Amino acid sequence: MRAMMALVRRDLHQAMTQGASWSLLVVMAVLAPLGAFEVGDLLARDRADLGALWQVLPWLLVLWTPLLALRGWPEERANGLLEWLSGLGLGPWRLAGARLASACVLGWLGLAMTAPLLVLIHWLGDPDLGLVLSGYLGMALLVMALASLGQALAVRAPSALSAWLGALVLGLALMLPGTPAVTAQLARHLAPHWVQLLDLISLPAHLTPFSEGRPALLDVGYFLSLTLAGLVLQVRGLKQERNTRRQAPQWLVALAVASSVTAVLLAAQRLPAMVSPNASNPLITAHDLTDTRQHSLSPASRELLSRLTSPVTLTFAYSERFAADLPQLRELATRIETRLGAFAREPQVRLKRVDPQPDSADFTDLEAQGLTALSLPGGERMLFGLIIDGPYSERRAIPMLKASDLGGLEAQVARQIQEVSRTQPPCLGVISSLPVMGQPSMEQGRALGSWGLMERLNARLRIDWLSGGDDPARPIGDQDALLVIAPRLLPTATLTAIRDYLDRGGRVLMMLDPLPEMLDQPAPASEALSALLAHAGLESRAGEVVADTRLALPIGLLDGTRALSPTLLGIGPDRLSDALLNQNVDQLVMSSAGWLAPREETAETPSASCWWSAMSTWPVIACGGAARRTAVSAS
Repeated sequence: MRAMMALVRRDLHQAMTQGASWSLLVVMAVLAPLGAFEVGDLLARDRADLGALWQVLPWLLVLWTPLLALRGWPEERANGLLEWLSGLGLGPWRLAGARLASACVLGWLGLAMTAPLLVLIHWLGDPDLGLVLSGYLGMALLVMALASLGQALAVRAPSALSAWLGALVLGLALMLPGTPAVTAQLARHLAPHWVQLLDLISLPAHLTPFSEGRPALLDVGYFLSLTLAGLVLQVRGLKQERNTRRQAPQWLVALAVASSVTAVLLAAQRLPAMVSPNASNPLITAHDLTDTRQHSLSPASRELLSRLTSPVTLTFAYSERFAADLPQLRELATRIETRLGAFAREPQVRLKRVDPQPDSADFTDLEAQGLTALSLPGGERMLFGLIIDGPYSERRAIPMLKASDLGGLEAQVARQIQEVSRTQPPCLGVISSLPVMGQPSMEQGRALGSWGLMERLNARLRIDWLSGGDDPARPIGDQDALLVIAPRLLPTATLTAIRDYLDRGGRVLMMLDPLPEMLDQPAPASEALSALLAHAGLESRAGEVVADTRLALPIGLLDGTRALSPTLLGIGPDRLSDALLNQNVDQLVMSSAGWLAPREETAETPSASCWWSAMSTWPVIACGGAARRTAVSAS
């Protein structure tokens, strides 16, 4: 090991004392940012990340990394140093490992030359550090693989120029099959399994997961396999320098090594599911390295998808050719595909991307399915929407995707998947003494004055109106969930039946009641309601309300000004929990939330019969969550 470290220090010392190495580092420091700005549209993307750099850096590394071999084995062979190093008793593996280590250090130093771009995006925004580190990890592995292959070609090359040209051709041969343009051309002339094989052994197919922050073990193994293959060929070449007897030609050995690497990658990708838990291949399972978990679904979405018995198809319509001069639109499409890709990694979801041409039959068909065409300044029309097709001929559409939809895109898609995949809507039992369903009208032939909330629920669910009084004709049965409105107005028998429903494992969403606002002196909770809440480990204080200044909504005053109301709160989907109860909730707007908190004796161990999912108010009750609460007097 000491001998290897001495060789590494020798190589690095020679590199740092020569102007050629510093010239290479300067070239990297100039060309990488230039490519990110000119080719990748770094500033026009309107996003604080290094995605623009990852578009151009692999091509630059394919050209730049083989230059590290110019002063390698060909120069030492010409000076007689190769024979001198071999005479020191150092084996070929040690020599190859030392040369690879020094080349990697120089290559990684070249990657460090792009640090000013990292400083720039930190200044412009708040980048995802996990995504940045994942991209740099992929580029570091690429440098190691290219350096190893370059040294393998240089060990038997007659000159440094021929070594660089050979490594350049090999790098391009590995890069080109994974580019979209080349893949599209190959798909026209080759069978699908040959196209998939070429994509498997290409560099972009394994670099893209790193740049997107979702690498798999197979991607890491790919670069390690290339590095090992380069070491094997390098050691083989060094042995031929020492042994003059006739051996197999180097090209034949290289072909055998390449075939072995391809076979190993193919076997790893097709690893039988039976050897791993959950019927999945752990080698191709993506690992989300991003801080924002942009490639992962919430637990509620995963649970929803796990209950699907038939596949659901997501069709992303994106007129890509119109985005050539619109980098922000391209970036938005990439981010949307990232979110949809998280769905597509689930076994019951299929993702298709279509690029419909204007005035074509496909374009017209997508419009008929619910997408809205966007008119461009030049008179052209483009599509940028999503269609969700269920297994029972049900279909939903997001007519036009916008940047503002990204935050709630997962919840919106999950809700529509739930709608198109069910054979019948879930049953929601509603219990209330208030006219929430409206008053019947003989003249209009329908109920008038129904709550907007009930109209929304009635459009999505099967409403079962249960008895809110003493009449037992419509008792609580096997409804999927209960919606209880104004429980203070309900009789004791009904509250006892709700408690029995909870004991059977039922789910209840309770809207406490408006009495603290409507009466001068708030009425205390009935004993039956207090017992019901205590059974769930909660207590309610009707004389107090909950205020959270972080969630306060603006209201208009008589003098024309606007102020924040501490008792008018708004909770968006980003602050709601991942519970299934909140799956279809886009926003909660709450007024004068009655105090609801865990009971002191049960604050550490909530009741197992009911899990409360959010904070509560009139009109909505929710569970005591992690939100900061402040009690203020109702008066």
